Amino acid sequence: MTRKTKIRLWIATIVLGVLMIPIGVGWIVYTVAQTGQYDSNAEFTDPDTHVTTHGGYVTDSPAPFVEFALSFAGGILITVGSSA
Repeated sequence: MTRKTKIRLWIATIVLGVLMIPIGVGWIVYTVAQTGQYDSNAEFTDPDTHVTTHGGYVTDSPAPFVEFALSFAGGILITVGSSA
């Protein structure tokens, strides 16, 4: 691989990673806003402090997990690209 090709690949990796993070986060916000509903019976207990919080937005959609993975992959691309 030539030096010019390596530089282009490095730039493409960084740009793709930088784009994936806000796209993933925006998609999470959009999905929760569209499919989420407030449930006053929802409970969350913090495992460290054992404080229980009541009420919160819940969704049955698995999409936020996929969107988190997209954002996480973007961060990995940035890390790999910046270390090359």
